[in-house]
Amino acid sequence: MNGNSNVIVGKVIRVIAKGAGPNSAELQISIQPDLGKPETYVVRSGKEPQVFAAMASLASAAYATSIPIKIESEPSPGQTPEIISIGFPA
Repeated sequence: MNGNSNVIVGKVIRVIAKGAGPNSAELQISIQPDLGKPETYVVRSGKEPQVFAAMASLASAAYATSIPIKIESEPSPGQTPEIISIGFPA
């Protein structure tokens, strides 16, 4: 974490999993906050495999049930912001 994290709470409106070879897996998650425009975030395969799988599971469950999700992300200059944590708000 670099201290520039951003937190958003909203409904998952899109989940895309993709990859083009070894260690290229990427999970894109688009969130619609209560106010404002949808925002897209990414989880890259550089995460521990269990963490990547858990984030994919949580995002998929939130999408399927329309339950709001809380995402903490960090900016990636020139790229989509990267998710550092996913959870359900209290």
